[in-house]
Amino acid sequence: MNSTISRAEREAAIHQLHSREEMFLAAVAGLSPQQWRFKPRPERWSIAEIAEHLAVVEMALPVLMQARILTAEPITATLESGDLALQTRVAGRKTKAQAIELVWPNGRWQREEETIGAFCAAREKNIQYVQGTQDDLRHHTGAHPSLGVLDGYQWLLFLAAHTERHIAQIKELQDEPGWPQRAATAKS
Repeated sequence: MNSTISRAEREAAIHQLHSREEMFLAAVAGLSPQQWRFKPRPERWSIAEIAEHLAVVEMALPVLMQARILTAEPITATLESGDLALQTRVAGRKTKAQAIELVWPNGRWQREEETIGAFCAAREKNIQYVQGTQDDLRHHTGAHPSLGVLDGYQWLLFLAAHTERHIAQIKELQDEPGWPQRAATAKS
């Protein structure tokens, strides 16, 4: 039963991971320090905290894959019929979700460039993994705290959709009353 993901699955995951990374980078480009750290309410995450959370989740997935998902007893059927529903559910912001404490932001990086760099480096490693893996991702599963059982491939789709979800959160922050406007540049 040891088989790898199909070429179409591989290409779809790579495309989604790349495109959501580009969307994230566009969403955080050109922010002022005040915009990067803006919190409309104490319980809301700033863009800095959202970016940190994304980087931490991105770095945690390979560990989860190797330690838990790929070592789990293989299943006989695949879960691929739930791929699109998973992506839609994760990317949408209709249902609020609470991240597990392990991936909460806690100031791991102090500068915007460090946080974004950590995310991009981890994303690149995950894309390289998808490009070359021969792991049997469809027949190994692991439970997500709120989404239930996902197979290894679905965990990769989760990463892309998770980024998309938080891009929407960044846009919501930018629509909040009190969002800091960029200072006008002085004309010579």
